[in-house]
Amino acid sequence: MFARSSALEITNFFEKFLIDFPSNCGSAILLKEHDFGNSFDRENLKQLDEFYYRWNGAEYHFIDPEIDIKRKALYEGCKQFLLKVAEYSGPVGGSNFSSVIPDHLRADDWNLPDWVTNKIKELNSTAANLFEQHQEFITFAKAKIQS
Repeated sequence: MFARSSALEITNFFEKFLIDFPSNCGSAILLKEHDFGNSFDRENLKQLDEFYYRWNGAEYHFIDPEIDIKRKALYEGCKQFLLKVAEYSGPVGGSNFSSVIPDHLRADDWNLPDWVTNKIKELNSTAANLFEQHQEFITFAKAKIQS
C-alpha cells in the first residue's frame, strides 16, 4: 500500500511540475527558440522565475531520489541561467523588454564588440542546454513514473 501511495504522490507532484513549467510555456519557448542577440520580453522568464523561487523548498522535493536528483540539476541550471540573464542584460527603454546589447550600441548592432557577442553566444548556449535539460527531466520522470 505504501508503494502505491508513493507512486500516486510522485505522479501528482510531477503533474504539478508540468502545470508550472510545461514544454510549451513562454520560458521553455524562450530557451528553445530565442536568439539573445535580439531583445526579449521579460514576461517570458515568468515560469523560470517561479520554478526557481517555488521549487527550492523541501515540500517541492520528489520522494523518488533519482527524479529529485534530476529536479535539483534542473533547478541549478535555471539558477545559473537567470543569474546570467540578470548580469548580461538590461531594460530597453521603459518597456518590459530586455537586451544584452546596451542601448548605446544598438544603433550599430552589426559591429558589436567581442564582449557583447560573447555574452550573446553564452546566453544562447546556456538557454539551449537548459531547454534540453528541461526536456530530459520530463522524459526521465515520465519513464520512471510509468515503470
